[in-house]
Amino acid sequence: MWGPVPKVLPFSVQSLSTDEIVGQGTLFFNAGYETTASTLNFASHHLATNPDVQEKAYTEMKDLLGDEEPNFDNIGKLKYLDNIITETLRICPPVFVIHRRASETIQIKGLTIHQGQPVFIPVLALQRDPQLFKDPNSFKPERHDEKSNPLSFLAFGYGPRICIGMRLALVEMKIALVHVLRRVKFERMPNTKDELTFKHSVVLTPAEDIVLKISPRF
Repeated sequence: MWGPVPKVLPFSVQSLSTDEIVGQGTLFFNAGYETTASTLNFASHHLATNPDVQEKAYTEMKDLLGDEEPNFDNIGKLKYLDNIITETLRICPPVFVIHRRASETIQIKGLTIHQGQPVFIPVLALQRDPQLFKDPNSFKPERHDEKSNPLSFLAFGYGPRICIGMRLALVEMKIALVHVLRRVKFERMPNTKDELTFKHSVVLTPAEDIVLKISPRF
């Protein structure tokens, strides 16, 4: 025999307001597109001002991929290209400050952080700290061949709140650079800056336009 029909409990559905939808949409564009595009811009500048690094990356692609179409599986071979992207993010992190809220009261080296207190982490300053990176303002992809304190590199954050799109962004940037560097090379112009300066913005933005020359490889 059938038992009694269970009583359906009422429930409420929470919907997003128009402001919340606009806010999330803006966040998706900033976090998912602008940061990746900015990193590729900064990488282009560093490759132009470090031609030996650019040629080493091109040689790695030619030797390990040949004419293969870059994809999720084979770009893992490109360790030096990975170092170039990491070094670009170290010197020019698009998200140059991250903030968190303390889940509990804690004391660190005599400083008390209270529960609920916001904490701002200066990623750009941290990743250019000479105590953490030797010659911090120089572009040296080889430095990432060695293990370092994981908390010294926070371009994607760290821990359970690490950037959810990190892996996608890295894949996008590697594939884009393979396609570009196979066909062209970045070169300096007379007015190309050695070091970039930045202006106040939501993401790290150059104070002046990045000026480069693009030459075909063939």
